[in-house]
Amino acid sequence: SFGPAQRRKLTTRIPVPLVALTMVLLPVLFVDLWQLLIIPGTLVGHMSLLGLILALCKPVEIKILEATGLGVYRVLLYFLLFPLKLWLWIIATMFMVVVMKRLLFPCGMKAAGVHNDGEGRWEYPINSVGYLRWWTADHVFRCTKPLVYSAILRRSRLCVIWYWALGMNVQVGQTLISTDIDDVGEWDFWTITGRGTVFTMRNYGFDFDDDGRRILYIKERREVRNDVDSEVLSIIPIALSWIGFVPSTLSLGSVQYIMWEMIDQKGEEFHDFGSYFLMLVMFTVLVLVYTCILKQLIEVTIGCCEFGNLLVECIDIIPGCFAFSIANTVWLRTIGVGVRTNNVLSGAPTPRNASLVTICDNVFLSNASITGPATIGDDCMAGLKARIRPFGYLKQGAVVAAHTILQRNNTLDQGSVLVRRWPGPISEDGQASGTLVRANQFDEMEEAKIEALPVGFAGTSRQRASAVVTGDVTERDMRLVGTSGGKRSSVEKRMFETAGSHLPYLMPRVLQFAILLAAMALNMDFWHELCGTTFFTFEVGTRHPGLGVIGFFLTFMLLWMPLLMIVTKWAVIGRWQKTNPSEYFPVDSWTCRRYFAFMAAPIWYSVRTMWQPRFYGTRMQNLWYRALGATIGKGVLIFSNGVEDYDGLIIENQVAFCHGTFALGHLYEGKGLSFGTVTMGQGSTVLADRQLWPGAEIAPGCQVYGAGAPIRGRYAGERAKPKPKPKPRSASSQGVSDDDQHQPGGGLNGSVPVSSAGGDVQLGQMRLGQSFTDIEEGRGVVPAAQQQQNNDPLPVQVGRT
Repeated sequence: SFGPAQRRKLTTRIPVPLVALTMVLLPVLFVDLWQLLIIPGTLVGHMSLLGLILALCKPVEIKILEATGLGVYRVLLYFLLFPLKLWLWIIATMFMVVVMKRLLFPCGMKAAGVHNDGEGRWEYPINSVGYLRWWTADHVFRCTKPLVYSAILRRSRLCVIWYWALGMNVQVGQTLISTDIDDVGEWDFWTITGRGTVFTMRNYGFDFDDDGRRILYIKERREVRNDVDSEVLSIIPIALSWIGFVPSTLSLGSVQYIMWEMIDQKGEEFHDFGSYFLMLVMFTVLVLVYTCILKQLIEVTIGCCEFGNLLVECIDIIPGCFAFSIANTVWLRTIGVGVRTNNVLSGAPTPRNASLVTICDNVFLSNASITGPATIGDDCMAGLKARIRPFGYLKQGAVVAAHTILQRNNTLDQGSVLVRRWPGPISEDGQASGTLVRANQFDEMEEAKIEALPVGFAGTSRQRASAVVTGDVTERDMRLVGTSGGKRSSVEKRMFETAGSHLPYLMPRVLQFAILLAAMALNMDFWHELCGTTFFTFEVGTRHPGLGVIGFFLTFMLLWMPLLMIVTKWAVIGRWQKTNPSEYFPVDSWTCRRYFAFMAAPIWYSVRTMWQPRFYGTRMQNLWYRALGATIGKGVLIFSNGVEDYDGLIIENQVAFCHGTFALGHLYEGKGLSFGTVTMGQGSTVLADRQLWPGAEIAPGCQVYGAGAPIRGRYAGERAKPKPKPKPRSASSQGVSDDDQHQPGGGLNGSVPVSSAGGDVQLGQMRLGQSFTDIEEGRGVVPAAQQQQNNDPLPVQVGRT
């Protein structure tokens, strides 16, 4: 029996502070433990399902082998059977994600939260059961997508069926959602109609409630979107979407045949480090070759279509590892892009309808989307998240600024700059709102000539805001800035004067890619020795990959990749000291070459693409950021791999970054590469799809809304704390309250930081030599006298490298 005496004795032996400490740490430790189990568990479940499908299909393969013979069987296996098995694997994983989501939210996501009538949103306290269920569903959804083959879902209606099964109110047969899978979520809160979209579909954020507790909130959205027609030619039939796997499976079959028949390397010699490394190299080369061949065959027989785009997007991670080097330029030319010279510096994904795109001389492309037919002239630039749509023509020196869209059938004249018309408090009639340009941005330009396309955008403040947040962004939401003489180009000098000047950008990428393949080969050899797992063998009669494949992905993707990133960063650039945004380093400078040897190189690119999304919103990711040199406070939540330039990050306690945000400590401009520090005050939040550029300083407790110009300067915005008692107000269908849309210092209209001693208002990436302090009336902006002193006229800032 356990009587009173025993209870008193037990109480005296356990210190009261220890009990209190345990009660405090238990919820935190439970959250970390839960996330630490879900991350590898999702990957194990993903690969185990593939093994189950391979085992179930084995009897059918044996019958096909007996009926056709070995030669025909091998052709059928790598042309048809293996792609179909991978396609069935995708269908099965989609079904398992739906089952998991239904188990986590049996009554729906709304029932798991508390509705705040005053704010018009559902709230989930951080680290509560409701928040963990949301994080788990979001993680399993993102990390169960088919690795690099997500285009198979986005280019067909498979993704729309998936979203509908997860709870989204969408018409499967009428609306196509071709948005990146990572940028879609909160399905129960979405009602979307129209022909479809390619834009972000996230509607969550972080805030504090009236009691000071940190919360996740989600707002309901009902939107009509019709922008998909501008970037998607047609929809691939679901039954044919498996074609995207064919180049990869053919490469696997070719690698095995070459090693077995031509090199005569069988048995244990087939499964050692040297053989695995050689096979990985051959696979990398062959998958690019087969993609080009199959794409050309399709275009020659039936013309340019979405099948070609599907094939390219399924393997685009390989040329993406060689971004900002001549290797990427050669790939663009090989896939059909009309690249006139090698004097191109591009970090953009492969253009859609590549055979209909022309890129001329001395062109810089950031992470921009290009859809052919399109022509980019000499000395042109396209910024971060810029979009160039079909029949767009950039004449010499033209610029499509960051987060700006060049719509169909438009031409930018020589030296012109197209910038986004962000809703702002400059004018209530909508005629003068927009992003402006400093008059002396070009040396030979005496004054800026500003035109609207078309003139003005009549409507209320709410209508102007909805034009940015929902649906497509049309010409009337843009502003064209033309030069008076049109003689000055956006790029000041030739980026690569000689053929040898490409080597400092090419060689670090070749070396790092070889290191990646060597690390993969080491892991394969280790798991073969440990449990006898065979790799690169998928035929009947050979031992299929089993436990070792799961172990390989766990060790390489979850352990080796982050460690490689840390070692590479400190070995290549060390502690980065460049923090003056007015100092520029051209492409041929040692500083620029050294920085590009790490940023956008294979290890950096692959880790941010395949490892980091698995650790969004976890303490493990914060530790990784600290190991890379960033200053990270407590309780920081990062749900974006665009938070980069680690030595230039100062993130205080309780800060949150939502999906699609960018916090950049570097920027490529006409004069070259510049650097700066990004500072996030305590309790601040950056919502989806907003950009912070070098020199950005977000005030404590600030809510930075997603629809707005990039920020480069101090931003006060709307303070999240202290908050008054919420007043009843209607919830906006765009996820932004009425007060937010009309208040100059916050919400969609609060994106006007002041910069420089002269009172220049900096609206994101462009500035005008004019003061709007009297218009702002001191709300939401810091007086110009308190800003960083910087009189150097900045050229057009078009986005990150």
